[in-house]
Amino acid sequence: MNTKHTPAPWNFNTNLLDSDGFIEVFHDGDADGTQPIADIHSGESHELGSFNRSKEETEANARLISASPELLEACKMVLSLSIQSTKMLEVRELIKKAINKVT
Repeated sequence: MNTKHTPAPWNFNTNLLDSDGFIEVFHDGDADGTQPIADIHSGESHELGSFNRSKEETEANARLISASPELLEACKMVLSLSIQSTKMLEVRELIKKAINKVT
């Protein structure tokens, strides 16, 4: 399966919850710096409407979105494995990495 999304790693910085009320999720694997992927909005009012999210919820959303490539890869691996597969340790490590990013 080929993917069309920006490849991992995706990251975010909780210090970037700025005055506009959003955290930027970015791709940080490029030699020339970071590439924005998504803005996670919090409690600011703007043309899309008003949001009422806490800083903690906004950060949790950023963690979940930034873990998406790893979660997708883990799911693909699980689907391709048999129960006795020797790749199970690799899958568990990838799942742990994604869960740690989200929690």
